[in-house]
Amino acid sequence: MMRMSGRVLGACLLAALLSGSGAVRPATAAEWGTLKARFVFEGAVPEREKLLLNKDEDVCSKNHPLDEELIVDPDSRGIRNIVVWLELKRGESLPAIHPSYAESESADVRLTNESCRFKPRITLLRTSQTLVLGNDDPIAHSTVAFLTYNQPFNYGVAPRTEAGTKLRLEKVETRPAQISCPIHSWMKAFLLVQNHPYMAVSDEGGRIQIRDVPPGEWTFRFWHEKAGYVAAISVDGQKLEDRKGRYPLTIKGGTTTDLGDTRMTASDFD
Repeated sequence: MMRMSGRVLGACLLAALLSGSGAVRPATAAEWGTLKARFVFEGAVPEREKLLLNKDEDVCSKNHPLDEELIVDPDSRGIRNIVVWLELKRGESLPAIHPSYAESESADVRLTNESCRFKPRITLLRTSQTLVLGNDDPIAHSTVAFLTYNQPFNYGVAPRTEAGTKLRLEKVETRPAQISCPIHSWMKAFLLVQNHPYMAVSDEGGRIQIRDVPPGEWTFRFWHEKAGYVAAISVDGQKLEDRKGRYPLTIKGGTTTDLGDTRMTASDFD
């Protein structure tokens, strides 16, 4: 009888599980694709003003929080915190999940308070993961989530708490939900909950990258907290428009689908 190594056996077991999930999965790593895009601001770079502090000023003013609604890097002109996720159509099956996402499938995702602001500004959470509320500040905070499909919550987080409340959110949110702190009215963040890992947030250079996407045509949704749904994007220099930010994009296996630069102006954020 032929003996199989642990790695081969594990791969066989994984394949058996996947075959029963109803999802069609590519056979080799070369068949997965990557989605890339960049968002660039045109015009005078907006200045980030200091937020008005009305509580715990002795602590919060040490690293005075700045407005984060629209962050543009002055050098690259990249727009930060554009959120992109693969959105399933009604009745569409869950996309194939690349094995590279297995390690993070049940990971803890920490949302904390640092210098009287939420960190990160945008939290991406899978329904299989655990949201952990923390607090790095020497003062108490509260974390309130205005969720639509999951149960809304409001938890106090004591000072210097590495891991406070742990939450499982098992329903998909159709758009990023707002997070706030009623103790400190200027604090705000957003939480996107999906049942797959194919989502991303643009970095300081305005760059978005989603790796290991199964090939095919998928609908991706683009959103920004100040602009709302991104009503126009560029794909290979061609302008696509959709007021709800939904765009069908074709992912090709073994290559990168690079949409290029989408240029936005101040009017896009009014």
